[in-house]
Amino acid sequence: MRRFNLMSTVLEQLGVEKERVRLEWVSAAEGTVFAKVINEFTEDLKRLGPFKEKSRVAAGGEG
Repeated sequence: MRRFNLMSTVLEQLGVEKERVRLEWVSAAEGTVFAKVINEFTEDLKRLGPFKEKSRVAAGGEG
């Protein structure tokens, strides 16, 4: 979970909205749950529209 939180923070700093990143725990035996999660996430992404890149951050964080 700690790595996911760190990754989410980095992606947000790079301009990726937090709504575009999602972590779900689904068992391999939960095919219908997996399908539901994917369908909901797909709808969320459609609502957000295409990713619009914001200003880039320089390698050293200087931009």
